Amino acid sequence: INIYDENNKLISDFKLHSDSLDFHDFDDVYIDLIKEQIIVYPGRGENTEVLFYTFNGEKYQNEYFNYYFNNTIRSVDRSVDHSCFQGKYVAYSLRNSKETVIYDKTIRSQDNGLYIENLETGETKKLSEKCEFDDILVTDNYVYCYKINYFIPKSILYVKDLTVGYELTQIPIQ
Repeated sequence: INIYDENNKLISDFKLHSDSLDFHDFDDVYIDLIKEQIIVYPGRGENTEVLFYTFNGEKYQNEYFNYYFNNTIRSVDRSVDHSCFQGKYVAYSLRNSKETVIYDKTIRSQDNGLYIENLETGETKKLSEKCEFDDILVTDNYVYCYKINYFIPKSILYVKDLTVGYELTQIPIQ
């Protein structure tokens, strides 16, 4: 990984794989410029630890993030529709659903809803019972939930080109 400042000056370079024993497949890499950290998500079937690096290449762990990742994202009995990481928070929507080519129907479950987890304290809070979103965005104070309104509800007949607008909901974190 090569890291440059705003003037295109190399400030750090390091390898995620330092030797042959440190090799993994990765699903995704997230770069947090504000906290100057790099978060590396393991591939399926790989080590279940999410790797954190500083911009200097120092590896460290976040036990709360790894707990969230392994018990929510990778859990077979959870249906994470969307998740968004921002600073010390990760927000995610859990939605149990039945999907076919024709429809996408939410199935009632007490777990359905919008959640936020503080990755510094491990605290998880359910912010809303609503869970049907097309995307979410997290800031330091709010979770923004975006939903497309279809002419015919997706639970009846999923016709993605027949839309009648959208909803944007702002939900406070505190």
